[in-house]
Amino acid sequence: MSGQEILSDKIKRLALQFLIKQYANHSFSPLMVNNELQLLDKDENTLKNSLQNYNCSPEHLLTLPIVPRHDPPLCEIFLQKFRFQNKENPVSLIVNDFSDCINRFFSDHYIIATDASKSHVSTSIAGISCNQSFSYRINPINSVFTAEVLAICVAIDELAIVDKDILILSDSFSALNSLKNLNIHSTYAIQRLASKLFVRQTFNQNITFLWVPGNFPDIGTITKWTQNRRQDILIARIISRMIVTPALLNRFNLDSNPFCNICNETNDLLHILLRCRKYSTSDYIYGKT
Repeated sequence: MSGQEILSDKIKRLALQFLIKQYANHSFSPLMVNNELQLLDKDENTLKNSLQNYNCSPEHLLTLPIVPRHDPPLCEIFLQKFRFQNKENPVSLIVNDFSDCINRFFSDHYIIATDASKSHVSTSIAGISCNQSFSYRINPINSVFTAEVLAICVAIDELAIVDKDILILSDSFSALNSLKNLNIHSTYAIQRLASKLFVRQTFNQNITFLWVPGNFPDIGTITKWTQNRRQDILIARIISRMIVTPALLNRFNLDSNPFCNICNETNDLLHILLRCRKYSTSDYIYGKT
């Protein structure tokens, strides 16, 4: 009997979630007819009574502010149009083609680059423009896909300006492709991003997305760091404190010894970069042999 009661509660919860989702989907819901949700009387009463427990009504439910196939499109997304987007080309050729593409087609755009990374202990997002940047650590339960989309969302909120059209660079083909094929079954992260684009569009601001190959130093090219993708990734991880160290592993019970074997100090990132005697010689620091 107790099992039946638990199952009954679960069925009610799932039914309530389904009804709320239909309200949220609004005109995209198969239950919507003539701009009204067609529910059985008992289902409608169940929904109202359940919402009353939270001091709200169906009118308080938020609906999606966009349509799956918006006309005109919410934004332009270039995935494979330009020569530099062929990642089989040498990096030097990609860099030259990328610079030519920016100068010819996007010279009047405000450029933002976003990225995300994930390790077994943390997930981080980052974004950079010519004026400012951000880097945040988010819940590690998020996938790289979600992190890439969230990085774009944060970039639109924190880095975009209002008086110029925006060009966003991303190396996540899957995220941009999902946005390009937006539909009612898209993930919540993609729907959230699309909502932000819809708001920008209502203010007559255009946002364009440009996919850059993963072996191309997108953020490094903009910031003039090193022109080396591996070094750019290392710098980004240092800034976001994502470098895996013995002290960090010990914090999560993945290493029994958090101390440096040479200095007998906590072997964290600051110790490795600034104090450790193992890396104190200039020959080692500058990679000389």
